[in-house]
Amino acid sequence: MKKRLRCAVLMAKGLSTKGTSMSRTKYFNLSCLRLFLGLLGAMSASSAIAGELTWRTAIFDNLQTFREEETPSGGAGAIELSLARGETEGCWLVVYNNSDEVLQSPQFVISSLPGVAIKVYAAGSINLEKPGQSTNAQPGHYFDLLRPAGWEEVKPGAFRPYWLDFSVAGENCESGPKEGTVTIRAVGIEQSIPFRLKVRNFILPTTPKLKIAFATGLGWMEKYYGRQLTPTEIRAHQDLMLDHRLGPLPMWDDGESFFDRETVRHCLDRGMNVVLLKCGGKTDEQSDQSLEKLEPKIALLEELGALDRTYLFGFDEIVMCHPELIPQLRRTYGKFHERHPGIKRINTAWPDERLKGAVDIFVVPVANYVSETSRQCETWWYSVGSDRLNDEPDYRLDFPGVAQRCFFIADWYVGATGHLYWAVQREWPTNAALREAARPEDGWQLGYISSTSGKRSDDNGAGNLFYPDQAGGMLPSARVKRIRDGIEDYEYLVQLQAAVDRLGATPSAEMVEPLEQAHRILTEKSDIIQFSNSAVPGWNVRGPRSAFNLTSHPNAVRTGERALRILPEAEARAVFQELPAQPGESYTVSAWVKTDDLPGAAKILAELLDAESRVLAAADSAGINGSTGPKNFFKLIADLPVAPHGTTKLRVSLVARKFEAPATDADLQNNPLAKAFFEDVSVKANGREVTLKNPDFEIPLLKITDDPNRLLQFREQIGDLLDQLTGAAAAGEKKNTASLPKPFFLFDAARVVDREFTDITGAWQCRSAADNATARETIQEITDSKHLLSKPSTSGKPEKAGLVAPFFYATDPAAQTLAKAAGQSTVAVREFPEWSSVYFSLPLTREWLLGLCRYAGAHVYSDSYDVCFANRNYLLLHTSQAGRKNLALPAGKTAEDLFTGESIPLAQQSFFVDLPAGTTKIYKLREDGQ
Repeated sequence: MKKRLRCAVLMAKGLSTKGTSMSRTKYFNLSCLRLFLGLLGAMSASSAIAGELTWRTAIFDNLQTFREEETPSGGAGAIELSLARGETEGCWLVVYNNSDEVLQSPQFVISSLPGVAIKVYAAGSINLEKPGQSTNAQPGHYFDLLRPAGWEEVKPGAFRPYWLDFSVAGENCESGPKEGTVTIRAVGIEQSIPFRLKVRNFILPTTPKLKIAFATGLGWMEKYYGRQLTPTEIRAHQDLMLDHRLGPLPMWDDGESFFDRETVRHCLDRGMNVVLLKCGGKTDEQSDQSLEKLEPKIALLEELGALDRTYLFGFDEIVMCHPELIPQLRRTYGKFHERHPGIKRINTAWPDERLKGAVDIFVVPVANYVSETSRQCETWWYSVGSDRLNDEPDYRLDFPGVAQRCFFIADWYVGATGHLYWAVQREWPTNAALREAARPEDGWQLGYISSTSGKRSDDNGAGNLFYPDQAGGMLPSARVKRIRDGIEDYEYLVQLQAAVDRLGATPSAEMVEPLEQAHRILTEKSDIIQFSNSAVPGWNVRGPRSAFNLTSHPNAVRTGERALRILPEAEARAVFQELPAQPGESYTVSAWVKTDDLPGAAKILAELLDAESRVLAAADSAGINGSTGPKNFFKLIADLPVAPHGTTKLRVSLVARKFEAPATDADLQNNPLAKAFFEDVSVKANGREVTLKNPDFEIPLLKITDDPNRLLQFREQIGDLLDQLTGAAAAGEKKNTASLPKPFFLFDAARVVDREFTDITGAWQCRSAADNATARETIQEITDSKHLLSKPSTSGKPEKAGLVAPFFYATDPAAQTLAKAAGQSTVAVREFPEWSSVYFSLPLTREWLLGLCRYAGAHVYSDSYDVCFANRNYLLLHTSQAGRKNLALPAGKTAEDLFTGESIPLAQQSFFVDLPAGTTKIYKLREDGQ
């Protein structure tokens, strides 16, 4: 073959370079032509193989962040993902261009798999000029905006990240391994990348368990586009948020575009689990007006069965910013509670004593959160855009991807039941000048103008998770993809807890170890997160938590990375800790201190205490005040020469007071923010060093792992356990249902538990909604009108079930849902090999009973609201109301009216009869021909 190819090459050269005559090419027969064409194909293939060196690809996990200025190294050659049914998981595919030619819009061709959808986004970069001090990030262009691929180019010597989303259907995809390829074509070169998916055998619900409140701003979007958005555009924006498990929550406007029946129902059906009713006002009249405006919205939400997802919100950050309005909040929230006692009231504040009894749910900034508080009252978490990576994670562009995703795992471990984020399009008005730009990211300005102060805030993407396109649309960011994944990670923990609850009471021998492992994961934070219950780890605080934080500002740090900052008021603020002490010993306490605009003093207080915490001796250091200057710390010392008899403890306090003498009205007004900073505290007993907790304030309040692999391994560990535990649960349920009696079941509803309920219904897991303890009006809507069982029930109108409590619903992924109320499955069907289970949560209507009979194959003689009895020989009908009655006969039967002798012809399998109320008819049934 080599010889023949070589000959063909010579002929090709002869033809192309010498212009040979026909006489010289007589031997160029058909066989040689075939060889020549074959050679061209081989040469083309060879060129492609060599061409692969001109561009290449690599796969990275979705926690990676990329800058244009730093070419990523490493990566994998194949895509390997695991995901549950009903879940979406993404990864990065990076294309490197090593040629001198621009790669224009590489084409992606992806294997088609049943139940699996794959989307490809090309990433655009945003210029980040000033990274936050705490992040160690570098300036540059960060790839963040994601636009469906087909618009982009990869310049010579550059690279382009592509985000690939793999979504698995909840019901139409079987668990197990799935394989396929992603083929990329560019400049005549083709490369195929294999992907392997492990589809797990459990399913994630449409509606997250964690309450999600991410605020959208229609007004901000319309300021960018300079016009009102159309209903179609608004629905597209809402769907994009719902695709990422974020309800399109109107939080800062009246939400008129949201509060229509079709929109609310659409969003609830797609998983939105928080609806906020906004109130406020500085006077009673203003507050009353705001409450009156809520009534039509509440009526709509009640009609849709959504009051269990509805919350009253107002007086934002009242403790932090407007404590003078606390009495107004109490009156407003109190009036609302009198009207609507079943709707919970939330406020963005920590559990202040002045709010208790008026606020049901406290939405607490991470820096002010205490885990113990969540056990006393329901608490949600939120971040406020701070540059405090190790204390208060946010979704800033300069924060690592692992922090953006792991924030929701932290929710689980600290006991937060909800997660609020204040804005997702906040930077749009600032960038309105880009509305005509084809690529807004090229000139995008990170930051926004505060609506209250009018000042610019450069938070590097905090409050902005989506970007505009040119045509009135909205584009996701890589950060919102990680947020979606984090919400789904939380659901993994929810499902793991549910599996432990189902199997934990009487586990089989092989399930003991997996259950113990699951219990450890659910209760121990391990190295994934570390969280302190104090505002200052290792120290107790005296004063409101907002007065204390750990700062990493370079001007406020003496050594290391952090310092303690105290914001004093007229009364003293302090942090302290107590150490063991002995009588007769001498103690020296020292610390480095600086101040800014402090008219009072910052100092050290050392106290010796007895066993009853009575002060036996005390010593103050000198005080520092005024402004000492950037990084200008002074060492302060407090000495206790001899500890008196009875000493058991030494209390070390770092104290800041705004005023040394009682403050005048002038003192309290027009003063700059007073601050005191403390660093490097030490204690010596008889000259030897004594160990303090966190003496240099380097321990973060909340520390999320900085190792992406550790987080992904943790998720895989949970997924593997869930596969094992849900498989065991399903096997146990199959065993239990195999011996169930066939027809009907009666049970004591007062004593029913999940396990018994599963045995009875055949559909796991049916449970009572934890947030629906009181009776309420429940609205049920058909979700599958084609099923034989639901066909007679499709009146087109929601069914009112009356007051229902407790509210049970089915969550079995193997069951087919036919109707929902409050977003949960209230009619479900699960078919077994020899029988079928039909689960009804709400009281049965005539239509559902008729559908049940038809689905079971039972003959229905009459579909009216009348008394009807039938056996093989007779049919009796007693009318409860007047009207036309439709009677249906079994196949092959004829009927004769026993009172009139009238016969019903065989050809009429059903017949009508007009009867008054209170009438009895009896028909004799005969087989055909008798």
